[in-house]
Amino acid sequence: MPSTFFGLNIATSGMNAYNMGLNTTAHNISNRNTKGYSKQSVEQKAGIPLSLRTSYGMLGTGVEVMDIVSSRDDYYDYKYRKSNSVYGRYSTLDHYLQDIQGYLYSKDAESGGITNALDDFFKTVTQQTTDASDTTMRRQVSGSADTLMNFIRETADNLQTAQKEINAQVKSAVDKINSYAGQIASLNKQINTLEVNGGSANDLRDQRAKVIDDLSALVDVEVETSVPKDGQGTEEFLVFIGDSVLVDTYMTNQIELVAKTTKDNQTDYDGLYELRWKNGQDFNMRSSILGGELQALLEMRDGNNSENFSATLTGYTKGSAQKAGTITLKASQADGACSDSSWDLSKLNIPESDGKLKIYNYEFEYDSFEVSVSADGSYEYTFTLKKSLNEGQSGHLETALNRDKTTSTIGDDVGFRGIPYYMAQLNEFVRTFSANVNQIQNTGYDLYQEKGCDLFVAAPLADGTEYEMAELLYNKTEGCYYLNGEAQKGLAGADVVYTFSSKTQKGQKLSYYSMTALNVQVSEDVLSDGKKLAFSTEANAGVASFDNLSRFSALREDNTMFKQGMPSNFLAIMTAAVGVDGTKINDCTTNSKNIVDGVENRRLSKSGVDEDEEGKNMIEYQNLLKYQYRVISVMNEVLDRLINSTGV
Repeated sequence: MPSTFFGLNIATSGMNAYNMGLNTTAHNISNRNTKGYSKQSVEQKAGIPLSLRTSYGMLGTGVEVMDIVSSRDDYYDYKYRKSNSVYGRYSTLDHYLQDIQGYLYSKDAESGGITNALDDFFKTVTQQTTDASDTTMRRQVSGSADTLMNFIRETADNLQTAQKEINAQVKSAVDKINSYAGQIASLNKQINTLEVNGGSANDLRDQRAKVIDDLSALVDVEVETSVPKDGQGTEEFLVFIGDSVLVDTYMTNQIELVAKTTKDNQTDYDGLYELRWKNGQDFNMRSSILGGELQALLEMRDGNNSENFSATLTGYTKGSAQKAGTITLKASQADGACSDSSWDLSKLNIPESDGKLKIYNYEFEYDSFEVSVSADGSYEYTFTLKKSLNEGQSGHLETALNRDKTTSTIGDDVGFRGIPYYMAQLNEFVRTFSANVNQIQNTGYDLYQEKGCDLFVAAPLADGTEYEMAELLYNKTEGCYYLNGEAQKGLAGADVVYTFSSKTQKGQKLSYYSMTALNVQVSEDVLSDGKKLAFSTEANAGVASFDNLSRFSALREDNTMFKQGMPSNFLAIMTAAVGVDGTKINDCTTNSKNIVDGVENRRLSKSGVDEDEEGKNMIEYQNLLKYQYRVISVMNEVLDRLINSTGV
């Protein structure tokens, strides 16, 4: 049979249980606005009954508290992190695409911008036709040309600055990821220390879940746990990002940032970061499942719309101690392995030096390259390597040559229109437009009865002299190249039309590859003296002749200049592309934000603290405690009567 004080034990168990419930309710209310906190509740059960070995069965022993449990739902955590990663990527892309739109768009018909400046240039050219000898109007032509190139340089500078800022954001994101990894590992250790003998460290688990939520905005996160079968011992907790482990319970795999000594694109900012795992493994920067802000930053910083250089390996020389080796590649319009940027020099976007060729799993750094253009449209590239090839590299290239069309690439294939893509577009525009204008200028005569000089040039050399450009233009109608205004007819398919080297020398005519949106400008000679505009076709045509001027004006409607058609069409399609991308990404940002909010609301409906519900619980626990105190008081009176009044 139970002891005399058994009733007090039952009341005490209830008092302890409801006091714990009241304290848990107070804890919930105090953390109502704590980010990441999940509601806690007391799990209780009836105590093990006491057998009385009588006909009326067993006697209850009160209440027993089993655990304080959190109401967190793993499914909603998973859904939230997935949607948060998507939102982190789209919101970051949206931010930078809006910046690019601001750089490329004219706010209205009156404000500045590349498109408006191009229109103004052709307007001043058209106005010149009324009097070709008017020096004031000639200054307006050279001035509007200067304004056009100023806008292009300003846009290119803004894009390169944006790439620099994005690179800094990559570092910030990686630092945060490494910090979060350290926090998760530390929390894992604290949780396992407290839970090794059973129970749940709910507040620490909430803190860990909050860190993982924050991490999911930066990268896509997968979490795997392995709980001890008997409920005791340590829990294994793994966090994956991309296709690699970031946290393995107490161990972290930190990401390292390495400033590249090479470039992928001609106009890339110096020292862009590569990502590597600290344990020596490669970090897959181009993984489509990387997700989050980090993937968006890498896409915006390196995105080339899959138009990186690609050509077929055709030969190599090993080199010697005195002379570095070379690698020879070939590309043509008919070569399906190469993109447009591989064979068209106006689109060529590879570094002049400090570049890196990739052939299968091998990489070869080059110091310079030379390009030969043949009449059949094929381009042969010879890259001078920084070092001679060793036996292993030579063997690799020998094996590659025995394969059918072994492809060599420069830079990664990044299927997004980011900074490098729009820089390449601007480069293509200034090269093609400048070459067409300069060709007309070079075949005409100025007011001094001299052959016209280049109107658009690259930046001056160190001694102040300007580059002289070599115009290489393909005439679709005649089916041949024009080199410096001279038709290259009668050449066989493999005959070389033109050769240039990325290493420039004084007095050398440069390919328009050397002209970029960052260094293009109007010739100082023409800008300071409008008489040098070559508007006449003959030296003795007279000051009033403007027959060559009509060729300048006709460029406005020249549908053969670009694949997209007229110069204005090229700019319109370029700005339309960023507009379409911006609208699409903005819609995706809005939709993904709505999904994140929806999932978060569902998660809070289960794990969030409701003030009204907690207020009700508080009153219930208060009343239950009051009744437990009443039971103890009654028991006390009974025992007092039993012990003190009856003399038992």
